[in-house]
Amino acid sequence: MQKYLRVWAPFLVVAAGVPLAVGLVPPNSIYGLRTTRTKSSPDVWYKANHTAGLALVAAGCASAALNFLIAGKLGRRLNGTQLNLAYTGALLVPLAIAALVSFLATPPE
Repeated sequence: MQKYLRVWAPFLVVAAGVPLAVGLVPPNSIYGLRTTRTKSSPDVWYKANHTAGLALVAAGCASAALNFLIAGKLGRRLNGTQLNLAYTGALLVPLAIAALVSFLATPPE
């Protein structure tokens, strides 16, 4: 199960980001970057979610690249626990950076 999650999680992140990046997601209360500022106007919503979508796509691609790196030479040097931590970090660190970039790039009111 973990093996498949390592492969699919980055692609799911990319799949979540693409509709936001291309402006297919209208203002709503479920999906997208929802802050007081993004809820204030559709223009702010689309600009902020465009940036958030691009950040998610970049995070998913970075996570996939890190997973391949870990699966290669680096993974052979790690025990099971270290390997799981490495894969978890390879997903969560790019996502955290994407979240930070998204909030910092949100246009002011």
